[in-house]
Amino acid sequence: MATLIPKISLQTQGSMTDDLDIKTIHSISKISDPKEFGRVEITTTATKTIMPTNSSYCYIYMKLQEGTNATDYLTVSIGVTSDVRLRIGEFLFLPLINSKEVKAIAVGGTCKAEYGYWSRSEA
Repeated sequence: MATLIPKISLQTQGSMTDDLDIKTIHSISKISDPKEFGRVEITTTATKTIMPTNSSYCYIYMKLQEGTNATDYLTVSIGVTSDVRLRIGEFLFLPLINSKEVKAIAVGGTCKAEYGYWSRSEA
């Protein structure tokens, strides 16, 4: 079993009357070794399965590293709906209930993304 430690920091300066500075760190235990972790090329012509239908509660990470053009992005589907748009440099880290499949297709030009997913032994 492994432990994931996601960290996020959000800051704004000058765009609000009060500057925002949020930082959070959380340990997630009882995690399996990565089910899959790597980089993938995603085209505009075929939907790519990033995570097959999961049978248990899990976490997925995905980041769009580069595209053919600066305006390229990925449309990511969780289950049967297109829920997420990732632009170059953007990422997602989501906890997902079971019976969800994650797929992506590039819009504009071919994109390169990194991804990984882990299951949790208890929900």
